[in-house]
Amino acid sequence: MPTLNIALEEGFRGNPVIIRVNGKQIYSKESVTTRLQTGYADSLQTDVSATPAQVEITLPDRSLSQSILVDPTQEAYLRVSLNEDGTITHRTQNSPQGYL
Repeated sequence: MPTLNIALEEGFRGNPVIIRVNGKQIYSKESVTTRLQTGYADSLQTDVSATPAQVEITLPDRSLSQSILVDPTQEAYLRVSLNEDGTITHRTQNSPQGYL
């Protein structure tokens, strides 16, 4: 079963964050904050039985949500950041960041 690694990176400032994969909530924290020195806020791993996987990132205090389709046929890394304009950006890659 492929593993999906999700890293929350830039732009989080004490925000509550909820993450669902294929409709199942796998992460919920009341306060996620980016460490300015590293650009890292938090990370998690989950096994994905159905591919492609639909990942939904929600920041309820900002009424912000985004669905991201990821195809982790092997181990995959999803990097998520918040922009100053209030949008969510993401990148997928096949290798980890240094802090993972």
